[in-house]
Amino acid sequence: MNFNIFDQAESPLLQWILDKATPLSIDLDTCIVKEGDLADGLFIVKSGQLVIDTTTADGSSVILAEQGAGSLVGEMSWLENRPAVARVLAKAGSKLLQLKPAALAALRVEGHFLAASLYRTIGTKLSLQIKSQNAWIHRFNASANEPLRKVLVLFAELIEQDVDWMRQLGRLHRVRAGEVFGTGRGGTYSGTN
Repeated sequence: MNFNIFDQAESPLLQWILDKATPLSIDLDTCIVKEGDLADGLFIVKSGQLVIDTTTADGSSVILAEQGAGSLVGEMSWLENRPAVARVLAKAGSKLLQLKPAALAALRVEGHFLAASLYRTIGTKLSLQIKSQNAWIHRFNASANEPLRKVLVLFAELIEQDVDWMRQLGRLHRVRAGEVFGTGRGGTYSGTN
């Protein structure tokens, strides 16, 4: 995956990050996100390396990724307010920026444009991550999840005005398991297979 927040984020968002983030210098290998705990905000790598691993059912550790400058971690724990599913270890000599939860909460309230820019940037990262995972999966066989991947990539590419337009014109419809939903000549169809 080729995501670098310094290349992807808009200039006003980058300036906000530089103004609000707490700089961290890592002298010894340090766990910055503990598997099973809420991440303490978002972490961005200015220089150095992160190792991301997870614990398997038998208790062994599996490295999921190694990331360098421009990497962003902790976003899913923050977005979903849930414990992290992996550990993130910052290697000695790394320099990081930490966006603490209080700064992120204030951004949601005070900086609608910047908040939208942050969400769009995270969406771009997640889109690239899905593409990377999908490419790896498709090395082995075709996946039934292809349509879902295309939908998620589409949403990551939308600008805020597109999402607002869809929210204004669309309407919520909950589809139960086994129910078919779509449109036809007569409008919306909803029924069971």
